Amino acid sequence: MALVIPTLQGQILNGLKKAQKAQSTDAGNQILATELAKAIDAYIKSGDVNTTTTGVGIVAPGQLVVTAGSPSAQAGATTSPGTSTTTGAGIGKVT
Repeated sequence: MALVIPTLQGQILNGLKKAQKAQSTDAGNQILATELAKAIDAYIKSGDVNTTTTGVGIVAPGQLVVTAGSPSAQAGATTSPGTSTTTGAGIGKVT
């Protein structure tokens, strides 16, 4: 989901209103800091994080290899190191 600025604005305004009702400036500042922190935390965690990754790895010797079809189908194992490439994409949340 996309980040919703009006929600953040509403939470900040509510924090300001709470801070203005405090008995002292110090108490008001503490209330405002707490409410801002909660609003920003909720705002950041409400958005989706889109990721795409690509990686190259080393394949160790001795990995099982199986070929299919015809009489030449056989099973065996790799005899020397090789490489593999992987790619992926996903959507997640900040926690």
